[in-house]
Amino acid sequence: MKIITIGRDIDNDVVINDSKVSRHHLQIVCESAAFRIVDLDSSNGTFVNDRQIHGESPLMTDDSVRIGNTILPWQTYFKDKRLKAKDIRFWIWGAVAVVALLVLSYVLIFNKEEKTPKAQTVKIVEKNGVRYLPVKINGQELDFVFDTGASSICISTGSSFAV
Repeated sequence: MKIITIGRDIDNDVVINDSKVSRHHLQIVCESAAFRIVDLDSSNGTFVNDRQIHGESPLMTDDSVRIGNTILPWQTYFKDKRLKAKDIRFWIWGAVAVVALLVLSYVLIFNKEEKTPKAQTVKIVEKNGVRYLPVKINGQELDFVFDTGASSICISTGSSFAV
């Protein structure tokens, strides 16, 4: 529960320099996110939405409060409470995002199945006097062409060759 005291005296939480405001004019109470206003038997009265209240009355966040010639921005007196709730939501969502990133990183980095290439029997093919080894890599057919008299291997993707 948070109580804000308002009046002309300097011992109030909010001091109003207005001759029509009593030294201890009113209290605004916030309890479980519900607000109420308490007039402390002020001389000139407390007005909520231009209607004078006596004693205690519920207060809604869009209500206007006037004492003397002063309209109170009373909602700002409780702004810290709303900011803290907002900050808590921010930190919770931030923590959720960090945990999600950590789980995703773990899955992508550490949970890989080891893919060992299987040993295959290869067959060297000879066509028109050229020896080559047909190989399929990433779904693409490659021909490794062997020239026993040279020190290079040519790789063909069908129509073009690379040395």
